[in-house]
Amino acid sequence: MQAYSDNPLLIKAPIGQQPYSLLPTSEQAQVDDLVRLRKKRRARRFGHALVSTLCLGYLVYLASKYTGIFHHGHCGDSVEHDVVHTLSGIGYTIPSNVSLVHCVDGTQDRIETTVDSSQDLYESRSSFQLPLDSATIFLVSRGQNLHGAISVVTSEDQEVDSAKVVVSLYHTEKSQDWAKVCLLSRGQGENGVGIFTPIGRSGHHWDRRSLSYSIAVILPALDSDKPLQINNLETDLPNTSHHVGDLSDVLFDRISLRATNAPMNLELLVTDSSSVITTNGPITGTLHSSLQSVLTTTNGPIKVNVNLTSTEQSNATLIAHATNSPINAKINLLSSVGNGGTFFVSTTTTNSPLSVDFLTSPVDSTLHLVSKTTNGFASVALDPAYEGSYDIATSRYLSARVHHKVPVPEDPSGKGRPREGHAIGSRNEVRGEIYWGRYDENRSNGTVFIRTTNSPVLLDV
Repeated sequence: MQAYSDNPLLIKAPIGQQPYSLLPTSEQAQVDDLVRLRKKRRARRFGHALVSTLCLGYLVYLASKYTGIFHHGHCGDSVEHDVVHTLSGIGYTIPSNVSLVHCVDGTQDRIETTVDSSQDLYESRSSFQLPLDSATIFLVSRGQNLHGAISVVTSEDQEVDSAKVVVSLYHTEKSQDWAKVCLLSRGQGENGVGIFTPIGRSGHHWDRRSLSYSIAVILPALDSDKPLQINNLETDLPNTSHHVGDLSDVLFDRISLRATNAPMNLELLVTDSSSVITTNGPITGTLHSSLQSVLTTTNGPIKVNVNLTSTEQSNATLIAHATNSPINAKINLLSSVGNGGTFFVSTTTTNSPLSVDFLTSPVDSTLHLVSKTTNGFASVALDPAYEGSYDIATSRYLSARVHHKVPVPEDPSGKGRPREGHAIGSRNEVRGEIYWGRYDENRSNGTVFIRTTNSPVLLDV
């Protein structure tokens, strides 16, 4: 652990051969080191800052590209705006790019049961079978005073070529026909289900009625060594909590889950690309991803375990963004070929602590990390395989610390190389590099950029 004065001094030492926190014994040696390397380090620091800025810009671009929240407030291929449809003489808000195939009407399409007659509470249940090979399977809801919950699970009883969607509406006797449950289509080969309630108008009796629902998406559990392949699953369900079950035997090419004012729980989700967006609710669970994954919430924490896999064809990206709530992420960086791989990770929040722990990473891999918060402790722990630069800072008079693992880890490549590094900084800002063996400027090095305000920052390497 290094204590820094207000005057920056360059520290360079083989980690493990002497305490990293010790300065050279000769004051002149300090000056000589600083003079000799200052020009090179000035250019290198500029390069690191440029790379960090480019990485941050790239991560923001990916966030906007794969969630769409920077443009239309919807995610993936979801709707850009809504239009009014008149059904049974009543106006309903329905997404503009979907077509109504069929709406449930009458008891022949649904099962009616009494939940609690003393409370005037009843359940209407409808079910739909959607082709499993649909380009997209989607669920949407629109309307006033509408809220609910959705779960995505597997079942051995489900037909192998379809996904079953079961919708249960909980309503009063008078309100049972207000909500419309409809089979939908969209684009080429996209199939879905929608729940809609009327547009509120002052004086109408449905204005003050709250109507709840539950949706179960049931996928087949295959008796196979290969995972069930789903092209794309989308939800656009305001005021709806989401629960994704243990889907370890399902691989989604893409999945986009969007809600407001509700939690998102991912028991185990395996996907190439994913987008999970909510407001005023937490995002929790376990995610395995090989391309891009975006987790976004406001006023709710993010607590996730992530396996991020880089392939020969593509880099792997994770974006976790919250506001006014903590982020706690434990990340395994993996390579489909064992070694190497490039990873982009961004974790940002405000007014809350931030903790990111890289549990594993491949030898010779490249990590670009941006972690930022305000008014909260920022802590990042890197796996020993990390090689590259770091730049950490906080407000004046607060501490920015780099802590080195004790005892020094063995060379993850098995070559017996010593752990090397050097750093320069002051009490509230530290910049440096860490690597195995002799420094190679031509090596593809990672970048770590950590910022907070009014709280300490800690980097564990």
